[in-house]
Amino acid sequence: MNKLSKYHLWEFAQVLVLANTPISLLNGMIQCAGMEQLRKSSPADLVPYYDQITARARRTEVVVALAYAVLCAILLKARDTGRPPVDPSRLLWGNAISKYLAQTTVSTQSFTIEPQFAAATVQVVGSPSSEFTGQVLGADGRPMIWREAND
Repeated sequence: MNKLSKYHLWEFAQVLVLANTPISLLNGMIQCAGMEQLRKSSPADLVPYYDQITARARRTEVVVALAYAVLCAILLKARDTGRPPVDPSRLLWGNAISKYLAQTTVSTQSFTIEPQFAAATVQVVGSPSSEFTGQVLGADGRPMIWREAND
């Protein structure tokens, strides 16, 4: 099985603490960097590891988060074969996550789309009156330069 760093474990724990539904937990786990490491492992490695983690009597947030992450990785791998090779009911939201994955298709990739905005331009027709002595500022806070229309 691929080794997870402390960063990956803390990331899983943060997702667990912030999740308010089984679906939000699943989606958060899928977006974690450590999930890629878990999904590289074979089910033959993940299933005994899941059994070991869920058999522990004392579970911290990090251990429970890791158990959910391993469960999600196993269920994502088992989606094509049908029945999951583990008992998801060992975790509180395990059955709900398993049923959701059996009924839907979940995207395991995320894309960031950067919006492209054109720079705002201001066109002034005419010039300020000769009595005006202050500065006119544009939307960006910089002074505007006045030019005659014939320039």
